Amino acid sequence: MPADHEVYAYAPLALVTAQVSLSYEPGLNDASALDTFAQLVRTHLPVLAKESTPQFAVMFSPGEVPTPQVEQARPQVRATNEARTVSVTLNSTALTLEATEYVHFDGFAAVLGLCLEALEDTVTTIRVARAGLRYIDEVRPPGLTATDEWRGWVNDALLSPLGLLPDCMPVGVNGVVGFQVGEQSNIVFRWGEQQGSTVISPFAAVRRPTPPEGRFMVLDADAFWQPTPPQVVTTSELLGRFAVLHAPLSDVFEASLTDQARGLFRGVTDD
Repeated sequence: MPADHEVYAYAPLALVTAQVSLSYEPGLNDASALDTFAQLVRTHLPVLAKESTPQFAVMFSPGEVPTPQVEQARPQVRATNEARTVSVTLNSTALTLEATEYVHFDGFAAVLGLCLEALEDTVTTIRVARAGLRYIDEVRPPGLTATDEWRGWVNDALLSPLGLLPDCMPVGVNGVVGFQVGEQSNIVFRWGEQQGSTVISPFAAVRRPTPPEGRFMVLDADAFWQPTPPQVVTTSELLGRFAVLHAPLSDVFEASLTDQARGLFRGVTDD
């Protein structure tokens, strides 16, 4: 992380997720292996639960009615903190760390490192198919009543479609862009206006106070490293990958903002 990265007192972060997609690890279908991992992480994430993860897919041919197909559920273990603001899950195909309590990447990376070390101790080798880091921010300026009022709060580049029909009132805006940010590494950035309270599911494993109803802008940035073929990596190597992925996420977030938005996140208001 850049040393001059600003930590906002009222940051708009809704959720941060780090996921390591594994080349299939059959040993993690064994309850004793999941128990080993749970014991190793419970010093920091003490609330444990056994779960199963059914995978839903839609399989159909043109002209046929889609029929949901349910594959065999996979056993997984979940560990959370007491406040349920940080959660890690592990199953035979992925380790996923989620947090709504977040101040600085270094603190998040420390928890991620603990979970990766526990995984490495459990399976000996970590063979990675994909490592991804995702930040979802919800920008909520006070008093917005129309889409075109976003000017001054987010970068005009995100609002350029609003001028396509100058005689018409815009009633929403969203977009997506992808960038290559390194060898076998990319970032996908999505943004869009929403109305309601949040895009985070009320059934999510991690909790946060429910935001007020209103108009807000979602900034959703997902950076990922996807080696081909999957690679065996150590915990320290993987943490290094996540640090590299974090840099463009921070850059695209800052590039999306205006000084007025930064003032809002600092708690500075105009008198």
